[in-house]
Amino acid sequence: MRRHWLIIPLTLGLISVGPVAYAQGEPEWRSWPMGERFGLNVGSFFANLETTVRLDGTGGILGTEISFEQDLGLDDTKTRIMAGGYWRFFKKHRLDFSYFNLDRSGDSTSTVNIRFGDEIFQADLPLHVFLDIEVFNLGYSYSILFDEKKELAVGFALSFQDLTAGLQGTGVLAGLDVSESSSVLAPLPTFTGRFAYAITPKWIVDTNIGYFTIEVDSGGDELSGDIIAGNAGVRWQLLKHFHLGLLYQFFVVNVNTKGETKQLAVDYDYFGPVLFAGWSF
Repeated sequence: MRRHWLIIPLTLGLISVGPVAYAQGEPEWRSWPMGERFGLNVGSFFANLETTVRLDGTGGILGTEISFEQDLGLDDTKTRIMAGGYWRFFKKHRLDFSYFNLDRSGDSTSTVNIRFGDEIFQADLPLHVFLDIEVFNLGYSYSILFDEKKELAVGFALSFQDLTAGLQGTGVLAGLDVSESSSVLAPLPTFTGRFAYAITPKWIVDTNIGYFTIEVDSGGDELSGDIIAGNAGVRWQLLKHFHLGLLYQFFVVNVNTKGETKQLAVDYDYFGPVLFAGWSF
């Protein structure tokens, strides 16, 4: 099940409080290049993808480690919409959010035997392959340095990685419609850093970085993983409340989940340029 409901209340809340804060008057820092209270960006993410998945079977039987791009022929590039925004609710305090999905599917033919969970997919078996990744990030940052030209902030974020991977045999060789899939929603926390610099009042460079590793054991279910994410780019304030920008985005994510019967291990990297337009005030 998709988690689009996470975005709706947050977005409505940001929109509703923005005009109120604006109406209360403008302190000096509001005239600075990075002094907007609220911003919303929408852009195209030209993503390159590298994904490795292993789904172990019942009783700890190891599954086959599969590259969904090299072994199963999924596209290793994808262009998707990426949306995000921020709310600076006090001078040095800011909330950020972003959302995108990288759903892919396709048909392939296995060249070797593949054990995926409790199923074995024989060599030369026609396959339908799908790999869905949905990402929602929510973060808070505090500016330890903030003036007319620059901002340095540190903070904490949660990256919700919703992943579903599956294989399905097709055609006469599939016999009794052999299929197997697994999904996980991994809330990965990250420590974050952000630096922005106004080259001129209309040109701003911005960099962000986040990292964390986690290992949790709760009631027999285990979750471990780590994430490195970041971006660097430039923004041009074309009009008073409208800007254009270009940045380079990357994510390196490793997730391992273990339940009572199966274990899923996923390593995936997605990276590439983002061309975006935005509104701020």
